[in-house]
Amino acid sequence: MTRKLPLSLLFFLIAISFSFAQGMLDSLLQIDQSEDSPRTNVFTNMNLSREYYILGDYQQGFSYGQKGVGIAKKMNNDTLVGQAYFYVALNGFEIAPDTGFNYYIKSIDLLLPLEHNWTAFALNNLCTEYTEMSWYSEALEYRLKSLDFFEKKNDTLMTIHSMVRIGFIHDRIGEYDEALAWYNRAEKIAIAWDDLSGITEVYAYRGIAYDELEMYDSAHYYNQIAIANFKEMGDFDAYGIWCSNIGNTYLKQKNYKKAEEFLIKALESSENIENKAIKQINLSKVYYYYEEYDKGDSLLHEAIDISTIYSQYKFLSEAYFTLSESLQKRNQSEKSLDYYKKYKAYEDTVFNQEKSNQIAYHNTKFKTQEKEKELLVHKNKNQKLMNEKLQLDLELAERNVWVLFLGAVIIVGSFLAILLFLRKRRILEKEKNEALLEEKNKGIQSVITAQENERSRIARELHDGIVQELTYVKSQLKNLASSNNVINHTEIDQIAVEIDRSAQEVRNISHELMPYALKELGLVAALDDMFEKVLKANNIGFDFSVIGIEDRLPSTIEVTLYRIAQELVNNVIKHSQATELEILLSARNQQITLRIEDNGIGMTSKLDGGIGLQSIKSRLDLINGVFKFEKENQQGLVAIIQIPLN
Repeated sequence: MTRKLPLSLLFFLIAISFSFAQGMLDSLLQIDQSEDSPRTNVFTNMNLSREYYILGDYQQGFSYGQKGVGIAKKMNNDTLVGQAYFYVALNGFEIAPDTGFNYYIKSIDLLLPLEHNWTAFALNNLCTEYTEMSWYSEALEYRLKSLDFFEKKNDTLMTIHSMVRIGFIHDRIGEYDEALAWYNRAEKIAIAWDDLSGITEVYAYRGIAYDELEMYDSAHYYNQIAIANFKEMGDFDAYGIWCSNIGNTYLKQKNYKKAEEFLIKALESSENIENKAIKQINLSKVYYYYEEYDKGDSLLHEAIDISTIYSQYKFLSEAYFTLSESLQKRNQSEKSLDYYKKYKAYEDTVFNQEKSNQIAYHNTKFKTQEKEKELLVHKNKNQKLMNEKLQLDLELAERNVWVLFLGAVIIVGSFLAILLFLRKRRILEKEKNEALLEEKNKGIQSVITAQENERSRIARELHDGIVQELTYVKSQLKNLASSNNVINHTEIDQIAVEIDRSAQEVRNISHELMPYALKELGLVAALDDMFEKVLKANNIGFDFSVIGIEDRLPSTIEVTLYRIAQELVNNVIKHSQATELEILLSARNQQITLRIEDNGIGMTSKLDGGIGLQSIKSRLDLINGVFKFEKENQQGLVAIIQIPLN
């Protein structure tokens, strides 16, 4: 279950009683707008729209919002028009979602360029509704706009909130690595500002991601911290929702005792009746498992009553399905069938409602575009008719000559255009082939250069180290052989030490060529060993995370990833001036991903065309891998390597 977090600034949407709203409405209706200024009248109509929204009379609220828009437009005041559009959208969404979306976007289009504070209200409501209706592409587009808005405003709290919600959108579409990356970014800011609310929100949504990844221990870890913080902050609505989430996780693990414990906590903390239905449905599944059918049936019937009152068709559908399934197991087939029919009816209602909302929204969008297109065509047509009328006499007199002339020009021009096109295509094909050949040659040359450099280094180490030591050992042995004296054991011991040193150097060179950890323990251990040694030696901190990799990978992939990681770490040390690295190695959907992000100066120009970069690309070409760089706000660099397992 997800949590809908309204902006605290929207004071008029929360903590206001029905009777107080009715009193406010009566006072507003008594105002004589003919005696007030247009600006005052705009706010009066917006307030009326707000009060009707609170009372649930959305048609009247929509009407007064439109009235405010009309007055503001006559004033040519974009700020007031944008604010009034917000109230039109607020009521319009309850009438028809496509109407609400349309007016929220109009409000944002006017207020965002002005950097007006009300932009936050419209963006938050629009993104929340898009997410609730599973329109994730639109939700992501406006969440990114929201993040940019709050960053410019230096609003740390809402920046963290926007990052978490962007991560949650990625979570909903199954992009869990990206979701966790956004949560990590939000967490850093929240910790830096010592923002308990922000840290708690990050942990809560991280728990959802790990639950979806079936990493239940991690899900419990973060969810437990979240509910403790919610309780400390007095946010019992959130506390109840995440207790329900924990209960759901235990249900997946078939730990019914713990599931019952947390689902009961969730119900006990539900101050809002509207939020109780899904918790009752989940708790009923626990009682059905214990064969406590009366308790389960009672909870489901109460959930059905609540869902009916609040038109929660998804919950109604799930409640009827759960009841039907339980009755079938109790051999009450006739009752089970009756409830299954109700389940199907509401399931179809939910599906049809969602589809009709989407169709209505896109139809409105299409009609608006078509209307604008028709107006443009009509305008162009009128202009064309006027021009034709002015030129009519001249065109009639010279028509035949111009027809012949233009025909000849068209023929010659077409012929020349074809020739130029064919010539251009040949040139482009030649340039493309030359570029491909040059790229291939660069890759081959980089591999050869890297191999020759490695051979030269090994030769130097053998010559300067092992060969010199063996020459010394040989000399000592000759001296012993030619000596007539009694064998000096001290000299023999010294020779043995030299031989041991030579053997150790041989082992070191062998390990550099093929690290022991990579060969014997696998990629994860080898990378961890390499990062620990190399990065700490250069005073660079790092965080190495592994997701979805438990077994050894094919040796070709392990060696390739290890060498690429070596090269990237060397580039960071040489060029980036970084002090921190975040490294993620993950396996998902038959693909291995290595993501290395540094906080350095972000200079890709020093890497472009280098031997190391060419070597990386050449290695990946052999196993159909992909390599790309991304910049983070003109600072730092993100290197991403993706290799298919198949």
